[in-house]
Amino acid sequence: MTNQIINIENLNKIYTLKNSNLSILENINFKIKEGNIVSIMGPSGCGKSTFLNIVGMLDSEFIGKYHFLNKNVINLSIQEKNSLRNNSIGFVHQFFHLIPELSVLENVAMPKMIQTNNKKESLDSAEYLINKFGLSERIYFKPLSLSGGEQQRVSIARAL
Repeated sequence: MTNQIINIENLNKIYTLKNSNLSILENINFKIKEGNIVSIMGPSGCGKSTFLNIVGMLDSEFIGKYHFLNKNVINLSIQEKNSLRNNSIGFVHQFFHLIPELSVLENVAMPKMIQTNNKKESLDSAEYLINKFGLSERIYFKPLSLSGGEQQRVSIARAL
């Protein structure tokens, strides 16, 4: 039996603008079970990023029910959300959000460093991923000296 990873019921997201409300997401029902691969598609401006920010627990201002790994997200503290994100969610943002002062190696190692506080293990793991993504010759480069595709691969390696 597969485990339920995400269970969202009747999700609504409304932004208040001056004297009016702008409804971005309306009555969204969404489930992901362990092992599923899901794609979120739609035209620009339809709410994909807003939805993913909620799924990733970056935005907690919504109406509806959201359970992640059988935990009610609304009831979680900021620390609990941060821990779940660090241990269970990898992001590849539309804009890669790499830290410009850090090398490729340091950017990829950062999440594991936060999780384990083990520098050697984090750097070894990051180096392994960097090699898998064909970036070994760029390991000490800063993000701004990389192409867009290279930055995307660094971001994916960091998410993993």
